[in-house]
Amino acid sequence: MSEAFDNPIIMEIPMEIPESLYQLRDVMASAGFEMYIAGGAVRDTILGKSPKDYDIATNATPEDVIRILSPYVK
Repeated sequence: MSEAFDNPIIMEIPMEIPESLYQLRDVMASAGFEMYIAGGAVRDTILGKSPKDYDIATNATPEDVIRILSPYVK
């Protein structure tokens, strides 16, 4: 395994984040999971562009996400 994965560096980049993502993060955190913004939104921010959508990454399994978010789905 590469040493880079043994000690990852997380870049903190100023980003305009929609309130709904803060709410989602709070729900995931209250269930004991982490959540990060990933993908194109990060790339666009680094390039100085406004993200059009946001991908998230979490340490929750798909089953965990369904269980946690099902009360919020109408």
